[in-house]
Amino acid sequence: PSSVVGFSPSSARAAQHAPGSSSALRMASHVVEDSYPRLLNSASLCVDSDTCSIESAELYLKEIVHVQSGCAAGTLSGNAACNDVLQVSEVVAGLRQKIGDGSKYEVGARALGA
Repeated sequence: PSSVVGFSPSSARAAQHAPGSSSALRMASHVVEDSYPRLLNSASLCVDSDTCSIESAELYLKEIVHVQSGCAAGTLSGNAACNDVLQVSEVVAGLRQKIGDGSKYEVGARALGA
């Protein structure tokens, strides 16, 4: 996934330290604020790309859900990452569709002995 617009899904969590500390929460919020738009853009490109793997789509989905769970829990309240629910839901739906379609293809290919 890092080849798509330069976003590494694990980078949003890389800056966190001392889980639960207020400085870790502020730092995580800052990292999300800076990198989340790139994450959504990269994930959206992945949805429409034939070269983005199912594994990459799964990583993007995992990172988006991780951030959105922070929004729901209130740890990122007021953060811009929590505001555009429509765009997020469209990207998540696209990723889930891509993953589902890829899983069906892989099962079909295995059944045919490919």
